[in-house]
Amino acid sequence: MQSTNIVESGDLVVVESRFTGSHAGPLVDPGGSIPATDVEAPSVDVFEVRGGEIVAHRGSFDNLDLMTQLALVSAGAATTS
Repeated sequence: MQSTNIVESGDLVVVESRFTGSHAGPLVDPGGSIPATDVEAPSVDVFEVRGGEIVAHRGSFDNLDLMTQLALVSAGAATTS
């Protein structure tokens, strides 16, 4: 994971990053098999800090982007009108 932006304000720290990963494949699930795949997706983490300790964490990443890279959904699945 590579941090691309870190912002601190009061007791909150926000970290934007990109995570990368891969698996040697195939990854077998009830719907079929996913071949060896390299993936990369953006993520955001929000940390709440009190007394120098992290007391809460919330994180989010682009699930649809990841599922598209793994060919679990088609590239046109996220359309808006």
